[in-house]
Amino acid sequence: MLGFLAIITGEPALRGCALTKASAAFVVQGQDIAVKNLDIEASGLLRVRGVIRISNKNLEGNLDLGLRRNLGTIISTATGGELFRQEEDGYLCEPVRIAGTLENPNNDLDAKLKSAAIRGLVRTGAQLIEKAAGVNGQGSGQDAAGQVLNGIRSLLAPPNP
Repeated sequence: MLGFLAIITGEPALRGCALTKASAAFVVQGQDIAVKNLDIEASGLLRVRGVIRISNKNLEGNLDLGLRRNLGTIISTATGGELFRQEEDGYLCEPVRIAGTLENPNNDLDAKLKSAAIRGLVRTGAQLIEKAAGVNGQGSGQDAAGQVLNGIRSLLAPPNP
């Protein structure tokens, strides 16, 4: 996940950074482990807060990934403002779900990044087509191309916060 963010932002430090803070509370009940109050930070670069549950080698968790404001802005811009919108203590943050197993963990951030980037590309393509066709998409004289573009716009609109 961080390697992908490093590529998008151009910040190689995301691939491997020294942590300045790491804390959590662990609750063990038989084979189940709850990691609560997780708080990890590479000061001025990234922060991760949240909870993770491990049960029979299965993972489930909710994290809040914060990136330094300028890095979060790069991701937010690349995704049409869909991700990393919430600012907290100098970080732009995005909720991330963790699932899978200890051997094969996964997260939903990769899919959210790819989907938002694709929607952004399609929106840009629709805008270029609109400009080339001279369609403004308003008024009673809409042509077929204008109606199609309006339909595409409505499907690809960023979600309301």
